[in-house]
Amino acid sequence: MSSNSVVLLLAQVMGMYFTSYVLLMRMNLPPKYRTVITEVVGGDVQFNFFHRWFDVIFVVSALVSIGVLVVLAKTKTSATRTKLHYGNLHKVP
Repeated sequence: MSSNSVVLLLAQVMGMYFTSYVLLMRMNLPPKYRTVITEVVGGDVQFNFFHRWFDVIFVVSALVSIGVLVVLAKTKTSATRTKLHYGNLHKVP
């Protein structure tokens, strides 16, 4: 796994953590304090939609990330095996 993939994975995990923290913190505050977070984040965010669908969005995002990493790992492994296999065939004893 390259360093770029690790950085990308960590950035996605930290972004999802921050988003979930803000969402859950806002939904658990009394209504008079919710307006402050709504103003800071932006008034056009559909908090009710994200609160209802957060688990589904998180699971789908995690599965897609895992799928991409698996495909990248298999592609890299396959390319390495092909390179080693064909590299050994072209050597003259």
